[in-house]
Amino acid sequence: MAIAVILSISAYRAVRQATQFSGETEENRKQIKELLGRKEKLEAKLTELQTPEAKERSAKERLNLKKIGEEVVVVLPEENKGEFATQEKSLWNKVGNFFIKLIAND
Repeated sequence: MAIAVILSISAYRAVRQATQFSGETEENRKQIKELLGRKEKLEAKLTELQTPEAKERSAKERLNLKKIGEEVVVVLPEENKGEFATQEKSLWNKVGNFFIKLIAND
């Protein structure tokens, strides 16, 4: 009887461990699939970045370079546009006030 209990406990532990390993295996397969997908995307990005056009674009963005004849356009976010306009008006107000004072003193 004791042998049957010991064998039953051992069999239960083996089945439980096999179930646990099965779950871990499935989880690992999902991780491998995700990592392989990420690897493919990164390799495609790397291939894209090695083209002359991408190198030129990167240099222009990071180093503020431009070719002869090209013009650089800076687009400000919406929240900064109002700030810039206020600063610009303020500057022109100061310039205008300077000339008004200059003319008024004559």
